[in-house]
Amino acid sequence: MPGRIQEIWPRLEAVLRQQCPAALESLNPPATPQQIDDLEAKLEIELPQGLRELLLIFNGQPQDGSGQAAPIIPAEHSEAGVYLATWGEFGSVDDIERWTLQTRVIQSETPRQAEQIHDHFREIYRQAGIEPPEFGPGVYTTEHRWLVFCDPGSGDSIGIQVADNSSIPVDSICGINHEEETPHTLAPDLETWFLLLVERYESGRYRVIERDGCLEAVDRQDPETD
Repeated sequence: MPGRIQEIWPRLEAVLRQQCPAALESLNPPATPQQIDDLEAKLEIELPQGLRELLLIFNGQPQDGSGQAAPIIPAEHSEAGVYLATWGEFGSVDDIERWTLQTRVIQSETPRQAEQIHDHFREIYRQAGIEPPEFGPGVYTTEHRWLVFCDPGSGDSIGIQVADNSSIPVDSICGINHEEETPHTLAPDLETWFLLLVERYESGRYRVIERDGCLEAVDRQDPETD
């Protein structure tokens, strides 16, 4: 029996095919069940069913920064135009591993532990052919534990709350913004967040446009959107 993500997916596929075929074509081929199992083993966590379903449909999008990618997650804004969450591409299993490990760095208890984790994912970045960033003290707290699936490199990201000792319920989708102490809860789970994404594309609130030669997903509630 198909899950909720599988049931919702054809609607997003249809709207992207009509509005911006290049965005649809930018999706990577599906991840294999083994790749997902390996990700769970590396992160020592069971992925939410919705994320597993999504990765089995497509394994994220290119993150090469060449301008050839077509991010389909817009920067989300409230009705008052307040910034809630970053824009970006969906992450692949490798991206999710790298981003999630990065968020754990600042939860280390000692400088030595932190440096060991820094070294670990510096190597992950190098293996991916990406220059490792500078790792500062971070803005995350030990109250939260994020499974990050969108991170454009701006310092902001979107993640799934997986800590059961947090004031934010497990499975919540949050905008994690580096300049704010409190994350924005966007939806109670990935299935609901994904449905909102699709409905907003269908209603015209979200759309993919070309700007300065690059494809960009935008939210009409963003005050800077034309």
